[in-house]
Amino acid sequence: MNFSNQKGLLSIKTIPLAITEEHHKVLAYWRTSKIIDADLLHIDAHHDMNDNFSLNKNDLTIANFICPAFYEKIISSVYWINPQSEEKRIQDFGSRYDKDRLCLDIYVDDYHKKVRWRNINQRIFKSESPKPKKIQEQELILKLNSPVILDIDLDAFCCHRNALGDKAIYNYELRISQTCELLNKLKKPSLITITRSQGKDCYVPRDRVDSVQERLINKLVDLYS
Repeated sequence: MNFSNQKGLLSIKTIPLAITEEHHKVLAYWRTSKIIDADLLHIDAHHDMNDNFSLNKNDLTIANFICPAFYEKIISSVYWINPQSEEKRIQDFGSRYDKDRLCLDIYVDDYHKKVRWRNINQRIFKSESPKPKKIQEQELILKLNSPVILDIDLDAFCCHRNALGDKAIYNYELRISQTCELLNKLKKPSLITITRSQGKDCYVPRDRVDSVQERLINKLVDLYS
């Protein structure tokens, strides 16, 4: 396998790879990557698009870390891919720039020093997420023009805290294979981050997380090497 782990730095061939236990920890790797205006491919059983991030407090969570990344201009577009959903597998949360799409914007509440989303109509989403638009695979292929950050939460494939219940735990091999088939049609990422979801809020069963991670990395190595 062309998967290296030297001096604490992971990579798949020339693509940097970081693995975290909790999802909000990926933001540190996004920041140090020096990538700007990236398209975020967010593969997850949850959208993680909450806001209400404070500029003067340490209130980064697994549900709101995408908002500060957008505020800091690390990312400019967000696409959510949820292998757990057949009906809404690919959703477009919008872009900083394209006015023909759902336009993500940032509202900074100076009084509370908080960052919040607002849509093109200037409505403030109070501790909520912007509303995404379902898109098809071909649309996603055509939309990716910027550098791509590929962000994967293993609970996208195997999750025991999900509305699907036990159905979301099994068949993770199939979900990984289907997702990699899609990735094979998309622009190669400049950075890959993988989250095991093993923090206080554990979403991937602890007895399965290593197997899910190994299966995914093997597939990514085959794809990008």
